Amino acid sequence: MKYSDAVKAMLIASINDLAADPEKYAVNPGKDFSRNRKLGFTQLVHMLLTMEGDCIKEELYRYFGRSTDVPSKAAFYKQRKKMKDGALRSLLISFTKKCRKHLLKGKYSLTACGGSAVDIFRNPDDPDTFFEPSGKSTRGFNQIHINAFFSILDKKFTDLLVQPARKRNEYSAFCQMADRAGADTPVIYLCDRGCASYNVFAHVIENSQFFLIRCTDVKTEKILGFPLDNVTELDYHADRILSRPQSKKKRLHPELAGQYRYVCRDVPMDYITEERAEYGISLRVIRIEISEGCYENLITNLPDLDFDIDDFKDLYHLRWDEETSFRDLKYPLCLKAFHSKKMSISYRRCGQEQSCTISVLR
Repeated sequence: MKYSDAVKAMLIASINDLAADPEKYAVNPGKDFSRNRKLGFTQLVHMLLTMEGDCIKEELYRYFGRSTDVPSKAAFYKQRKKMKDGALRSLLISFTKKCRKHLLKGKYSLTACGGSAVDIFRNPDDPDTFFEPSGKSTRGFNQIHINAFFSILDKKFTDLLVQPARKRNEYSAFCQMADRAGADTPVIYLCDRGCASYNVFAHVIENSQFFLIRCTDVKTEKILGFPLDNVTELDYHADRILSRPQSKKKRLHPELAGQYRYVCRDVPMDYITEERAEYGISLRVIRIEISEGCYENLITNLPDLDFDIDDFKDLYHLRWDEETSFRDLKYPLCLKAFHSKKMSISYRRCGQEQSCTISVLR
């Protein structure tokens, strides 16, 4: 069997797994998808995955053939409304679990986190996604931001979370995806500078996983407590105690004054609460030379025994595969072609932050 045929068979098997119990993915369980229709649950999922850039009517003709008994556009819309927003994500998770997994050093999965903006149907009445006319667009445009986990060694997306472009929050998106990512092997999250925060570090550590995150000189110096001037290579372990109060009198361990780092109350830190005034964290700070006179800072919690300086240089370059993956997703796979004029939004509050998941019908 060809590899492409094997992948298609796994995808169809995953769709059949969902279709075997459609009540889990129906807005009205026991009612929706309970009747035998030409455009049933399985056919609807097939269509959503194979639709291109034509109008809905042409897409229906392409799928069912040009005949008089082709389901109408209204039938398609009604069936789509019956499906929960999380159904396609469940399909993604089911499919990726069936795929063979490649491991680094025979032990670690490599997951890169990144994002990309996508234009959607123009709607000036949606303040969360609409950008006013400017030099880029004379009419204005609407946009969403896709945050995704990408398995580098397997060349596949494993999870995603979509946010309105004007409310994009990479920190929050990463934390949500890391918390819900069930993994049977240790995972190393490779992230860009946009994810470098104590809250992100803590979420990964609390989930018993690992991270390797690029960091600016300014943030790295704050973590270290000393400047990076003339430092060409560094492998430094930093034990830090995070707290909200700046007052030294409120510190639980005044003898460790050099380890304390103040976290502003406006900055999210989910593991500092009224019951837990301080949070201890152990970080490993790496500084490497990636080209002559050009240096990169990496924050990690990877163990010394498994990873040395040369290993971090290799890992740093591996992350760039995720950037090209978004290009392949958006253009060859037609992610820029959307069929919907409406968005379904479900809000999930976490502390003082508000994030959202948007299901956009292609």
